[in-house]
Amino acid sequence: MLEGGYVVLAAPVVLAGAALVGRRRNSSVAEWTVIMAMAAWLLAVASVTLFPLPVQPEVIAEGRAFDPQGNNLIPFRFVADLIQGDPLLLRPVVANVAMFVPLGFLTGLFPTHGSAGRRALAAALAVSLGVEGAQFSISTVLGYTYRSADIDDVILNVAGALLGLALLWVIRVQLRPWAPNPR
Repeated sequence: MLEGGYVVLAAPVVLAGAALVGRRRNSSVAEWTVIMAMAAWLLAVASVTLFPLPVQPEVIAEGRAFDPQGNNLIPFRFVADLIQGDPLLLRPVVANVAMFVPLGFLTGLFPTHGSAGRRALAAALAVSLGVEGAQFSISTVLGYTYRSADIDDVILNVAGALLGLALLWVIRVQLRPWAPNPR
């Protein structure tokens, strides 16, 4: 199995790329910090969602012989499963939401023009669809559903990013009374 620790090998390249992006934009230290945090978050998401990756032929053959799950293209299927009383499904629901909270929070910190909500939504959709597409592609190459591509994961990821943005808004509103008066 190719473990998620191998993502660490990509970390210097990704972080150097993020640093170059920050440098080209003439970013402030705060912007550069947000860019680096986003790059680190992206590496963590890749590590959690795409690894371990089976590379041994015997493991792949075993997976092909036993393929219990499939891909889900039906939105909100997890709700029906939760209503049917499968408490084990609550864990991945919470994990999918929680995993994208930092993206919404960091997107809201990025000082650019335009709506932070639209930026968070677009970023969450792009990353989540990228992850699900990668999981589907890996499963297709392996010949069995190694990691299922699930539209519900996309929905929950986007909800998590919007929750992160809302959390940032609440923090900003709570800190506003203590902000120095510019007068």
